[in-house]
Amino acid sequence: MRCGAGQFDTAIRLASDHPQSTEGNETSRLRPLITLTLLAVGAAGCTAPQPEPEPSPSGPAAEAVAADYVRMAPSTPSDTSPLLLQKRPLTPADAAIIGPEYATAFDWTAAVPRIDADDADRMGLEGAITAPSGAELFLAHVARPLPRPVGKAGALTPAIQVVVNGQARESSVRFGRDHILIVCVPTGAPVLLKMSDKGRTQTLDLRSGKRGPDANPLFYTRYAMKDFGVRTNIRPPDPGRIDMSGSLALLPWTEEHGWAPAGKAWLHFEGFLYQMLADTDGPVTLDLSRSITVTVGGKTCPASAEKRLLADTPTSTSTPEPLDIAVPAGFRTGTLRLDPEVICHDCHPGTPSSVRITLVAGPVPMAP
Repeated sequence: MRCGAGQFDTAIRLASDHPQSTEGNETSRLRPLITLTLLAVGAAGCTAPQPEPEPSPSGPAAEAVAADYVRMAPSTPSDTSPLLLQKRPLTPADAAIIGPEYATAFDWTAAVPRIDADDADRMGLEGAITAPSGAELFLAHVARPLPRPVGKAGALTPAIQVVVNGQARESSVRFGRDHILIVCVPTGAPVLLKMSDKGRTQTLDLRSGKRGPDANPLFYTRYAMKDFGVRTNIRPPDPGRIDMSGSLALLPWTEEHGWAPAGKAWLHFEGFLYQMLADTDGPVTLDLSRSITVTVGGKTCPASAEKRLLADTPTSTSTPEPLDIAVPAGFRTGTLRLDPEVICHDCHPGTPSSVRITLVAGPVPMAP
């Protein structure tokens, strides 16, 4: 309560100026008047300050998101954010989905009741958000760097669904590195990511960071042989040969032939298949399925059925040419045989040549 000192002085003076009797009973009669005067002045001249509003214990108001909310935040909170106190690390090599032309991986998750304004601003959201009653905001952070897909990265986002408690939510989000997937889910509910690429679907449990049984293991462990080479003479006794050199990899899908048949994988050759023939006029064509075979477990697997025009000795500007051979999905070792059957002017049968193949397991290459 605040009162001006001058107001009290005035009140006292007014009361004192009233004529007073020397009789005791007059003095007694004036005392109530003085008291009432002081109270009236105090009520008129004293003001009580308004109390400061109490801050909300949870900070500024936040928008309650819809129960099926799915959003990709393009950035991360600060290193000191309380969101990161809830962070649960994942192993990106395990928490990954890799397909023919698309790949993503995650390195941590968190479950929080709300995202405050400061973090929302840093993450590229419109403002503070909160989960409705009985729900939480589930966050999954996209790793950096990301694994490479098997083929060239596709221009279009594959079909992606976020599945919560068995209910699918359509989503067109693209998982860029360092982005954060935000999903509103019932507290503790399972969260799955389903990705369909080139007609095949794979799933990832975002809570545990484990892939489902629909994931093809050849996407996640790459079996390969570098510095592969085999050559054969084709015009004895004149000098000349056909040469095949490059690398081999075991893949479930290739750009040239799509998905391998059931129970099979593609032994994918990437390199140069060329000819060095003397005194030959016109083109040289190799019948691939008749000329190149792989033997594994006593069975012969031919190259894809096509005829290929062989280029001359490659130069620094030459483009590697791929070639696929369907082999058992469990293939690791075998023998590749080059027995050229060619179409050319004045060609003579070639001399067969073989080379032993041993594929070595290696990690998935990462995008720069």
